[in-house]
Amino acid sequence: MPSVNLKVAGFDKGRSAPSGPKKILACDGGGILGLMTVEILARLEADLRARLGKPALVLADWFDFVCGTSTGAIIAACISTGMSMEKIRTFYVESGEQMFDKASVFKRLRYSYNDEPLAAKLRTELNQALGYSDGAPPAMLGDVGLRTLLMMVLRNHSTDSPWPVWNNPGAKYNQRDRKDCNLNLPLWQLVRASTAAPTFFPPEVVTFAPGTPNEYQFVFV
Repeated sequence: MPSVNLKVAGFDKGRSAPSGPKKILACDGGGILGLMTVEILARLEADLRARLGKPALVLADWFDFVCGTSTGAIIAACISTGMSMEKIRTFYVESGEQMFDKASVFKRLRYSYNDEPLAAKLRTELNQALGYSDGAPPAMLGDVGLRTLLMMVLRNHSTDSPWPVWNNPGAKYNQRDRKDCNLNLPLWQLVRASTAAPTFFPPEVVTFAPGTPNEYQFVFV
């Protein structure tokens, strides 16, 4: 694992060191069934609080590296921002119907859900968890408020390949002097792109190096 510049990423020295044991959490997808994962992790968080005598502990305090794909990326990103599992559970329970709203009859010919409520909810919840006020620009993948290493796996339809993105500044494509640096991509949009399975949500188009002569787009499904 490449070392992490602590002035860029919000990780403590121990978990960002390239050597030594690391605690890794991987969250699979499954649509609203992700609530099952949430319940398991909520029990784990409660047990850790009791065992360690830390009633305010969240899983970002325990895991060094959190990964996710599809709706598992939603859980992973929320954990990395420092949300408690109670908060994530509330997010799923109160917003599940909105996030996974049935598509119109026309859209149902191709997709199972309407993506717009999910996109809006992700922008709001992730920004709030990272301490941004309403109306602030969206948090980026390289936001210093993220408390763990975070990886999300997307499927790049443009290149027909898996597309892992993560917030380690030492990783490939994460150099800050690159105009298309992955760390400068909106966090909510990468989470949304990871959920873009064709049978669930419409594709997500992500623009790299926006506003420059090198601007280009990838389509994620």
